[in-house]
Amino acid sequence: MIVKEAMTADAAWVDAGRTIGEAAQLMLKLDVGCMPVTEGDRLVGLITDRDIACRAVAEGRNPYAERVRAIMSEKVVCCSENQPLEEAVELMEANGIRRLPVLDQNGHIAGLISIDDIARHADYQLTGQLMHFLCMPAEKRPLRRV
Repeated sequence: MIVKEAMTADAAWVDAGRTIGEAAQLMLKLDVGCMPVTEGDRLVGLITDRDIACRAVAEGRNPYAERVRAIMSEKVVCCSENQPLEEAVELMEANGIRRLPVLDQNGHIAGLISIDDIARHADYQLTGQLMHFLCMPAEKRPLRRV
């Protein structure tokens, strides 16, 4: 199976120039905890509900004055829509992450793949392998290189 067959293709994203408050409202409306961040048609980061809580609220930032780019995670691990699902799982394990933006052949966002998507589409062994790895405390995870 390839990533395209398992990913959430209608995943929403937010522009880096929107306010943190606008991003939070959109995440609430869509019931999501993570959104890719774009500038124009290019992926530039990722914002999570944790970013909003820890980098904005806890630091006393004004969510309606500050922009998403100020708190987003800029280091984004991505995969291609045509990669085998097993490779996406390896990327998630190697980076200790639960979601991957998926890019098309032109480098544009095609969707998002999460552990939920993998659980719905992959075999039990692959799903179990990923869940076991991500549930381990970070300091006990074996070092993996991808």
